[in-house]
Amino acid sequence: AVHIARVQADAGLIQHKQGVDQRGAQRGSEVDALHFTTAERAALPVQREVADTHVAQVFEAGGDWQLARFQANPANAGKVMDRGLWRYTRHPNYFGDCCIWWGFFAFALSAGAWWSVLSPILMSLLLLRVSGVALLEKDIGERRPQYADYIRRTPAFFPWRPK
Repeated sequence: AVHIARVQADAGLIQHKQGVDQRGAQRGSEVDALHFTTAERAALPVQREVADTHVAQVFEAGGDWQLARFQANPANAGKVMDRGLWRYTRHPNYFGDCCIWWGFFAFALSAGAWWSVLSPILMSLLLLRVSGVALLEKDIGERRPQYADYIRRTPAFFPWRPK
C-alpha cells in the first residue's frame, strides 16, 4: 500500500510520496511538485483570493457604513469624512468594489477562464475614470471647500498613509 501525505509549503502544495512494496521493503521517497491534480491547482489561488475578497468587502462595506454614520450626524453637515478607512483613501468603497471584481477574476482564472479579465478591467475604468472617482470629485470641491485639503493629503483610490 502507498501512503500519500500532503504538506502545504510556501509555494503551494507539494506531494510527498512514500510507500512500502509488497514484500514490506521500504521504497524511496520523492517530491512531486509538478504533478498537481486539477482540483489541487484550482485550490492554490482560491485560498488567497478568499482572504483578498474578505479584505475588499471590509473596504467596500466598511467604507459605506462609516460614511453613512458620518452623514447621519447633523454636526457633520458640509464637512469632509476623513476618519477610519477614509483617512487612507478618498474612496474606500470604490477601492473595495474594484478589488472584489479582481477577486472574481482570480477565481475564474483558477478555473481557466482567462478571458474574464475583461470584467475587472471594465469595472476599474468605470470606477476610476467614468462613474466613480472622476464623477464624484468633479464638483465636490464646490460643495465642501475643505475637500481641497483632503485631496492634498489623502490618496484618491489606492489606500496609503496620509501626507
